[in-house]
Amino acid sequence: MSPSASLRRSGRSVPRAARSRGRRLLAGAAIALAALTASTGTAAADLIDTVPPAQVTGVSATTFLDNINVPRVNIGWTATTDNVGVVGYDVYARSSSGNALVASVGGSVTSVGNLSVSPFPTTAFTVVAKDFIGNVSTPSDPAIANTCGLVQSTTYAPTGLVAADVSSTGATISWSPSGQGCSAVPATGYAVLDRVGGTSVQLATTGPSTFAARVTLTPGVLHVISVIPTGGGARLLESNPIPVQTPPVVCTPTPPSVRGPSSASASDITTTTA
Repeated sequence: MSPSASLRRSGRSVPRAARSRGRRLLAGAAIALAALTASTGTAAADLIDTVPPAQVTGVSATTFLDNINVPRVNIGWTATTDNVGVVGYDVYARSSSGNALVASVGGSVTSVGNLSVSPFPTTAFTVVAKDFIGNVSTPSDPAIANTCGLVQSTTYAPTGLVAADVSSTGATISWSPSGQGCSAVPATGYAVLDRVGGTSVQLATTGPSTFAARVTLTPGVLHVISVIPTGGGARLLESNPIPVQTPPVVCTPTPPSVRGPSSASASDITTTTA
């Protein structure tokens, strides 16, 4: 029972000010609803729509290399339907940390292109549709983008560089073997590089199963050390560099020799007579 009906039943009348305020609120709501339907072309009944668009189907992923050999992907899908109308689509890339929104387009668009994609591992893309009210469809079945076949044979970078036994003139550099990925090719050897002063200088080389080298360094200098495979795939990827600071050479002065008191014998004394 409404408050006004309750008041009438109890013999009390609804205050005139309350009735006037109620009529004004209803009139304002009606005007706002009319303006919204006129501006959007949507029927008033549809403005309380709770039905989401149908699930997007036909999602595809086409991979390619761009003009600088970076893997890219084009995503396409079939237009879906809604009881009011689809106003847009969102494209998501699925990763171990969740879904990331990578593109949003209008309701008449059924593809997006030139999206970034990791060369490994594979990446799954899904598409959802949205209607005017904001209802969202169930995510589409994923389309898998696999760019491994696009990547050149690669010998990946060594990892875990460590500098030990650092002295003013050298250090022992160790690392873990080259990692794995798409089109991976084992390293045939390694080179230790120093990029001090912006110039790359090769300090040492090793075979494919040796993961440490003693290198000669300049005293009192901040060296920038990295390791790169010397052979393997068409691409050779260099490790992340590590800083190695050598201490300066400390010169210890030699104390002067001190002669003790001499003990001269009588035969060592020369007498001169006038």
